Amino acid sequence: MELRPLEFTINCITFRNYRNKYAGAGILYYQKLVEGELELFKNIICKYVPATEGDKNGYEQTRDGFEGYFVKETTFFINYQNKMQRVGKKFKIFDKNEGKAKAFAEKNNLSLQNPSDLIKIVRHINGIDSNL
Repeated sequence: MELRPLEFTINCITFRNYRNKYAGAGILYYQKLVEGELELFKNIICKYVPATEGDKNGYEQTRDGFEGYFVKETTFFINYQNKMQRVGKKFKIFDKNEGKAKAFAEKNNLSLQNPSDLIKIVRHINGIDSNL
C-alpha cells in the first residue's frame, strides 16, 4: 500500500497536492508562490539516474547499488479559474491578461523563463505591488 499525504513540509517550504482542487493539477506536489486571482506554483521533480556500467579498470568505486546522481527539474504553473497550466515561453498562459502581462514584461525587461521575473509579472496582474 502506498500512502500519499495531502501536503508535507521540508525546510519550512510546504508542498501540497491540488489534484482534487484544480483541473490539470495531476498527482504532483506544488509550492504556492503567489496567491490571488492568478496563482503561481512551483513543482520540483527529482529523478535518480543510476551510474552506468563502463569498462572495468580496477579504479572504479565499489558497486553497492547507490552510485548515481539526481537530476532536478523545476516547472512553474499558473492556476486561473481553477485550471492549472504549465508556464511556457508565451504569454497566452495569462488568458485575458495576456496583453497586460506582455506589456509589463517588455517595459521592465522581464522574462517568463526567470522565476523572480515570473513572480513579479503574476503579482502585477493580481494588483500586488511588485517592488520593481
